[in-house]
Amino acid sequence: SDLLEQFWQAHDPGQPAYSQQYASLILYHDEQQRQAAETSKERWEARQGKVHTEIVPLTAFYLAEEHHQKYYLRRLRHVYDELRSRFASLEDFLAEPLVTRCNGYAAGHGTSEQLRQDLESNDLSTTARSAFQQATTKRWSLFGRR
Repeated sequence: SDLLEQFWQAHDPGQPAYSQQYASLILYHDEQQRQAAETSKERWEARQGKVHTEIVPLTAFYLAEEHHQKYYLRRLRHVYDELRSRFASLEDFLAEPLVTRCNGYAAGHGTSEQLRQDLESNDLSTTARSAFQQATTKRWSLFGRR
């Protein structure tokens, strides 16, 4: 339910997609997930109006091309390069929870305390820390967060 709430708040599901590749979509694995998605969609529509989000079963999953991976983190080139250098393969890098959290921080999600803990416990360089903190502080101020 927390993930679904984040999903609805992270974009405007009332805005129709201008192309299929940008459509709002929830994929589910089983009946329990389908019901949770449908219920959350109904609640969102009751509060916000029409929703242009499809809820469909997951039949196959394909990673996006490399240049689409970790979009927000890529904008922090020093941090991206430093983290990427720690992994022998792109697959290991993309699957790493810290990398995913850092991408989320760069997008404006999380808290400054969570970021601080991750930066302290993962031995990023001073340059990377500084770039990361400046970018996320700026992003969070846009969202009214700290």
